[in-house]
Amino acid sequence: MIKRISLLARKSGIDADEFERRWFGQHAAMVRQVDGVKGYVQNKVESATGSIQSIDGIAEVWFADAASMTSVLASPQWQAVVADAREFLGDVTALSIDERTVVPVR
Repeated sequence: MIKRISLLARKSGIDADEFERRWFGQHAAMVRQVDGVKGYVQNKVESATGSIQSIDGIAEVWFADAASMTSVLASPQWQAVVADAREFLGDVTALSIDERTVVPVR
């Protein structure tokens, strides 16, 4: 399993309510429909310290493996997700990670 984590900042001119409405609503529904996505979690940032205080959310998307991730990210379905995100997101930093669980969720 491979995961893509994205740090999200809303676009200038988009207030927090509009960001949440778009991200939790239409955008989430679009991601749910993408073939090859094994999991999707949206994390709303409530507070932050340090140099990344302008982050509004963190998205986590799971894929079966690196090849699947590459295929999904190149798909027309995912490109529609990206086009939607450009309407309400400003800065996005994406990281592809190999997760190692140290303490499992109980």
